[in-house]
Amino acid sequence: MSNHTLPDKLVRIGSVEISLSQSEELFRAYVETANDMVYTVDLDGILTYMNSYGQKLLGCTREEIIGRSYLDFVSPLHREKTLQAFTNLIKTGELRDFEFVLTTSRGTELHLEVNGKLLFRDEELIGGMGIGRDITERKRIEKQLQIFSRAVESAYDSTVITDLNGKIVYANSAASRIFNWQAEMLVGTHAAVFYPERKQTELLIAQAIGGGWSGEVICHRRNGDSFPALVSVSPILDEHNQPTAVSMITRDITQQKQTAAELAAKNDELERASRMKSDFLANMSHELRTPLTSILGFSSILQKQIFGALNSKQQLYIHQIYQSGQHLLGLINDVLDLSKVEAGQLRLELAPLVVDEVCEKTLTFVNEQARIRGLTLTSSIEPNLEPLMADELRLRQMLLNLLSNAIKFSNEGGEIGLNVKMFGESLHLTVWDQGIGIPEDKQHLLFHPFQQVDGSLSRRHEGTGLGLALTKKLAELHSGTVVMESKEGEGSQFTICLPMNLQHPATVPTIAIEPNRR
Repeated sequence: MSNHTLPDKLVRIGSVEISLSQSEELFRAYVETANDMVYTVDLDGILTYMNSYGQKLLGCTREEIIGRSYLDFVSPLHREKTLQAFTNLIKTGELRDFEFVLTTSRGTELHLEVNGKLLFRDEELIGGMGIGRDITERKRIEKQLQIFSRAVESAYDSTVITDLNGKIVYANSAASRIFNWQAEMLVGTHAAVFYPERKQTELLIAQAIGGGWSGEVICHRRNGDSFPALVSVSPILDEHNQPTAVSMITRDITQQKQTAAELAAKNDELERASRMKSDFLANMSHELRTPLTSILGFSSILQKQIFGALNSKQQLYIHQIYQSGQHLLGLINDVLDLSKVEAGQLRLELAPLVVDEVCEKTLTFVNEQARIRGLTLTSSIEPNLEPLMADELRLRQMLLNLLSNAIKFSNEGGEIGLNVKMFGESLHLTVWDQGIGIPEDKQHLLFHPFQQVDGSLSRRHEGTGLGLALTKKLAELHSGTVVMESKEGEGSQFTICLPMNLQHPATVPTIAIEPNRR
């Protein structure tokens, strides 16, 4: 009996038949060097082979893969459709570009695109083979592009992309709305349809290719109507950083232009009204001062009894006339000062001031008022303070306003005071009292002209509500401010904060920004 080599078994992959040993050798040589996942499964879906690249993608060893169902590695949300795809492979013999998701040992998701074939041995179907390409990065980019596309489509501004010659290759829905063109009609049209002259389009394209440009231009709608727009053009670069297309973003600013014009007109009107008001107050103050000077002068002469003695009742009446005249003069002065500040006509006379001297002089003006009310007046002034650059008259005016308020709103027998100290580069002058305080819901009325916490005709405390408004504006002229703390029934404190080395007076807004007192 002669020795004959047994014929090698044949394996058919698809329509090609090769020997088993040859096929295995070729198969392993190919799949172990491939940059794709290559695997085989039996008819029950049990993995019988996985190449090195596939093991690396899954983060598993060969022993952790072989003998397990391929469904164990499929993301739960994709198992049903993957099982259906395997069933179709067995029925039809082919699987093309099927996408599904695997879960790696690290818990991350791996997107695969698989092509599959049936695997035969000796004409007998034994399973299937799949070649899967990792498309995770592609999917990530596609998702980003989808988000970008939705964002562009939902954008308020018109977004148009043209080639380097100005031919439109994309237009979002906002372009249709703004220019009154249907998006599909725009594609293939030259961008010159948006502008009065073709030269303008060519200039914008050139600006975009040159690096980009943004500015205001006049655009045309499809019906020929012109409108102002803010246009931004920029290049779209290829992988070699060379311009390959142009992005043109257009915002219709018709409404903004109209609003700006209306605001400008209203501002002009308000400024004119403010000037007229300030002029009126200044003129009225001057007209009121003239007769008031006579009243104060003659009442002062009568008080001195130069032209004859007065009985006690006459003296009382003359004293009341003089006091009322002085009060009215103070109110007129406040109105005039406030109108000058708001009109920008009040100028500060800056000079270095000895702080403790100014404070002591100011306290002497209110000593008598405090004594009459039975109030204790105290002061605490930090020693060795450097000279303060300020207008002495206006500084005393601010302190007097706050001290007069403290006296006015304190209960008889109480205590008021003035504390002065440095905080960084600022001098803080704090006037405090233990008076009636200010309800929290009323504090928004403070520092506004002609506003008072108690605005009723029957209020207990007289005044026009100008003192605090004027104090704050004078502090702002010194590049400072006034802050307050108050609690109803427990008193209040107001602090004038001024820079020590003011060089130039500030510009004061017509309307105070920070609300606060009586």
